[in-house]
Amino acid sequence: MRQVAGTHDLNAEQIAAGTLALASKDRTVVIQGVAGAGKTTIISAIAAWRIRREGR
Repeated sequence: MRQVAGTHDLNAEQIAAGTLALASKDRTVVIQGVAGAGKTTIISAIAAWRIRREGR
């Protein structure tokens, strides 16, 4: 996750959320947090990881 996050440093909670989202067999995973918690940052990292891994 940290490799695809670009210039953003991910904290432990963001990495845990990203790992959960990528490992879950559920089609929908909710990432919840206060404004400025880094939700968009981790969602961007998840998307980048999937693009690298799956090529789409």
